[in-house]
Amino acid sequence: MNKFLLLNLLFMLLGSINLNAQSGIFESYAIVDSGFGNNYYDLNPHTQTPNFDFNGTNLGTFQSTDTFILNGGQNNIFKCGSDDVTSGWLHYRIFPSGIPSGTFLSIDLSSNVQNFPGAACGGTGDNQSWSTTNANINVLSGLTSGIDYSIEVYTTADFSVGGTPNPFPHTVNNGGANFSATFRVDNPPTVSCTNYTAQLDNSGNASITAANVDGGSSDDFGIVSMTVSPNTFNCSNIGSNTVTLTVTDTNGQTDTCTATVTVEDNIDPTTPTLTDITGECSTTATAPTTSDNCSGTLTGTT
Repeated sequence: MNKFLLLNLLFMLLGSINLNAQSGIFESYAIVDSGFGNNYYDLNPHTQTPNFDFNGTNLGTFQSTDTFILNGGQNNIFKCGSDDVTSGWLHYRIFPSGIPSGTFLSIDLSSNVQNFPGAACGGTGDNQSWSTTNANINVLSGLTSGIDYSIEVYTTADFSVGGTPNPFPHTVNNGGANFSATFRVDNPPTVSCTNYTAQLDNSGNASITAANVDGGSSDDFGIVSMTVSPNTFNCSNIGSNTVTLTVTDTNGQTDTCTATVTVEDNIDPTTPTLTDITGECSTTATAPTTSDNCSGTLTGTT
């Protein structure tokens, strides 16, 4: 059975629509493409559809270069008798969450108007679908990374009665509060590296921390971890070594850079203790030995 006929039966059974009304909006959607094609979000909290409700939804976290498009909306309307719906609009504004501001912009929903029989009102009438699905409004344009935003929407439909325009359009606006969804703009962290010199200790080992090679890192919402690899060295690493610094932000995004760690051994061998040797005319001396952190046991000469 046609979707609109089913809705009409539902509305008449539940009394959702005033049968004395000759026109109105019984279903409306916001259409958003967040990188995976158009998704329809319900704007009517009483309408049961498979779609997500727009109001109160977290639409996700986006980088400034991501796809996040407001492609339009849809009004499904009924009209009977002398009433005629003459336009459809989705109105929207975008602002930092918690700070409602800015004027509403409008998307004309007249790109595709389709008629369906059997309006849910008295007399003979039609259902119509007014929709625009390719408005291609880049939601992220001009927005600052590091901020949570809200997108607020509502829909209207102008109509006339007996050919005379009614000054008060049909409106779906959540009881005057409108419908609002949130999203975050969060670009990846940035990091730069600086070279570092590490000295071997008495045991022939050295270690570094990420801070030793961090030449400057930043992120909009904060960095939660910073690691460097490799971070330990021994005598076999004397000279230049390449290490990688990785930073991760609160949203799991990462950035990396490389640095040169120069490993040096400036620890002298242990000074041996030499004993006096006494002999008549001649004697034999045992070569002294000592130890070094990298070379191990060293044998001297007499």
